[in-house]
Amino acid sequence: VKDNNYLGKFVLGNIPKTLRGVPKIKVTFNVDSNGILEVTAEDSKSKQKSQIQITNEKGRLTQSQIEAMLQEADKYKDDDELTRGELVARESLKVYIARVQQALVDMDATKIKQRDRERLEVRLR
Repeated sequence: VKDNNYLGKFVLGNIPKTLRGVPKIKVTFNVDSNGILEVTAEDSKSKQKSQIQITNEKGRLTQSQIEAMLQEADKYKDDDELTRGELVARESLKVYIARVQQALVDMDATKIKQRDRERLEVRLR
């Protein structure tokens, strides 16, 4: 947090409740030639959309600070992609486990032996 610079805040609200990991939110960052950053977020299912425009006002980063941050970002790009891949895989696994747990709850007791159900419940914890 100490390395973060507060630029602004916006909220994407009124998104319908759904299973964890299911919502698909498209976030777009756009910087124009004047250095104005525009951030847009849109839920692909409900089409709810929110955006914010951030200008380079007094007390913000200088151009040299921005360039240094971009160079640092390029330097760590491969590590970031690896970490992102791990996070996506972990979240996908959590979603899969949640769906299997729900399927187990919804499953008719006559379709699975009690012993097998207990084994699955232990493994899914």
